[in-house]
Amino acid sequence: MKLVPVSNDSPTDYKAGVSVSNGYLCREPRYRYLFYKVTGVEPDSPVTFESSLKTRLRKPFSGKLPGWEVLQDRGWVRAQRDEPLHEEQLVRRRIHVHEPPITAARIRVVYQDDDLVVVCKPGTMPVHRTGVYELNHLQGMMSYHYPKLGQVFPVHRLDLLTTGVCILAKSLESVHRIV
Repeated sequence: MKLVPVSNDSPTDYKAGVSVSNGYLCREPRYRYLFYKVTGVEPDSPVTFESSLKTRLRKPFSGKLPGWEVLQDRGWVRAQRDEPLHEEQLVRRRIHVHEPPITAARIRVVYQDDDLVVVCKPGTMPVHRTGVYELNHLQGMMSYHYPKLGQVFPVHRLDLLTTGVCILAKSLESVHRIV
């Protein structure tokens, strides 16, 4: 049996729950949901996940996953261990998110035109959303510091701990023209 991700409730409010402490931008811990669709139901088969979810079941699992909710006619209901999962059924799990802090320094814009923004990326900040960094990344911080700029798209990336010049496009069309 596989649990295939169908969507998530990723936050987009870059200013919510933000505080600055000792020069670092910190976010309050929060909850979010991971949504999955059940496929490949077979008796006594282990549950596998088509995502980076770190839950690992070490033996075949029959019945519901503990702590999960299942979508039924009356809405989301806590999963019961003795009920089997069904093909195409939607399940979700509430997870607690702690995001690592990043530097609170304003991102410096080196160059800007109609298609591009060139910035100095500080170390300790990823370029895009990855792993535990849902909001604390260069793209998100550009929305935080420069809301009138709108969404930006990385043309290339630098490693997490690398400080340097990073080129961001103002549209996907600009990315395709550059790359």
